Amino acid sequence: MKQNKGYTLVEVIIVIAIMAILSGMSFVTLGVIKQAKCNTAVQNLNDQIASLLVKTKAVSEAKDEKLCLLIRQNTAGAVTYADGTTAKKNTFSVILGTEDGVSFTEKEADTAEVTLTELVTIDYTPSDSAQLCPVSGVDQSSYMIIEFNKANGSVRYGAGDYKFIYNGLTIATVHLDAATGSHKVK
Repeated sequence: MKQNKGYTLVEVIIVIAIMAILSGMSFVTLGVIKQAKCNTAVQNLNDQIASLLVKTKAVSEAKDEKLCLLIRQNTAGAVTYADGTTAKKNTFSVILGTEDGVSFTEKEADTAEVTLTELVTIDYTPSDSAQLCPVSGVDQSSYMIIEFNKANGSVRYGAGDYKFIYNGLTIATVHLDAATGSHKVK
């Protein structure tokens, strides 16, 4: 009868190799998932800008509403919005609302807020002709406001580059042209 003396060195090396391959694949998968979340954040902002342009042109002159997007970093912890959704600390929220030159008022709708992933930071660089929104109480260093002119679709406030930064590297930029209101992801 043969006695069991344990595992051979070859068997141990094979098991360690299999574990190394599986853990390496999991790190690659996590990286792909994070990159996908970052790309989704870029696309969400671009989609919100497109939606704002369409909504601005659709608002009747009689309403005299100035629709805008407020992009805000949630630095004080979790934030609960009008529709009941919450945003984690260090995320950016894109909020649809109106401004009257004095204050920003959030729209109460199911799609008023979009929260971007906490993996990215947005760095706004205004274009040469960009104006800052004169809404009092809005700190332009941590808040960005985008607003279009109804008549021609040009950008009233917020033209420039919105750089998405992940791990210290710029992964994408949403460029908003002041004269035409066109926007694209670079």
